[in-house]
Amino acid sequence: MIRAFKIYLITFGFFFAMVPYSFSNGINQQYVKSEKEILQRTSELDNILQVPPEKTRSGFAVPRYVSLKVGKVNGRAGPSTKHKISWQYRRKGLPLIVIAETDTWRKVRDMAGDESWVHKPALSGIRNVITTSKTTMHKSVSIETEIVALVDKDALLRLEKCTKNWCKVSFKKIEGWVKRSKIWGAEK
Repeated sequence: MIRAFKIYLITFGFFFAMVPYSFSNGINQQYVKSEKEILQRTSELDNILQVPPEKTRSGFAVPRYVSLKVGKVNGRAGPSTKHKISWQYRRKGLPLIVIAETDTWRKVRDMAGDESWVHKPALSGIRNVITTSKTTMHKSVSIETEIVALVDKDALLRLEKCTKNWCKVSFKKIEGWVKRSKIWGAEK
């Protein structure tokens, strides 16, 4: 099951189709997790050992957010190509959380809470987020400001910055603010 979605630009009446979002278990089985299971997690960074940058192989803190550089990445059961493929992520830009690392492998956690090992070159430090439900993108940090766009569930957006309850996001040339509670990937 591939979910397609669109982001609509209200002010000009245009719409931009976004890339379908899906990732799968193995090569042929599609992966689906209920929204209820995902929302039951109180924090996406819970139960992750905090490691400061000076104590990691990469020089970056763990946990941290990354995104996929390419549209097809194997998630393995362990940190080598000899380990079996547990997952295959199929969306360029998909945000993930690095929860452990070796020199060339990163153990990542996805939006559903599943974990696998991904080869370091497949990851980027670019911060992206995914909408967890239909939402509106506003011109500034208030629900009462002008709506810039309507955004469907599972839309992939570039994360610019966050305040306590709002995050500034962008998609191509569209930029605006969404409620932090409506996106995944902006915990920190």
